[in-house]
Amino acid sequence: KPKVPVLIPQEDPKHMPRISELSVKIDPRLIIDQISNSQIQLTAWQILAISKDLSSSLINLIKPKSHKDQTIMDTFLTHDRRSRTREDLIYIDTEINGHKIRAIYDTGSEINILNTSIY
Repeated sequence: KPKVPVLIPQEDPKHMPRISELSVKIDPRLIIDQISNSQIQLTAWQILAISKDLSSSLINLIKPKSHKDQTIMDTFLTHDRRSRTREDLIYIDTEINGHKIRAIYDTGSEINILNTSIY
């Protein structure tokens, strides 16, 4: 049998990036430190235009909030809803498994509730 040579892929020699004489003399970390600590004059519009998160945070900070007691608000809303709801309920007299019941038909209900004693 003739021997078939096995080809082993060889890595390309790594090339050094091209660097100018000036770049060799300057430490990028020092430049970044100088930029980070520099005062820059920008308008609020310029800052908000480049940062979605900053814009959202600022909007939430300046959005008016109610200082009313939430518990009192909830109590009034619940009472108000109950008084309005009594007028709009639809009652249906029906029979389930021999039990006569008066059911409430609620068009906005997301779940149906039935007492276990009925079925």
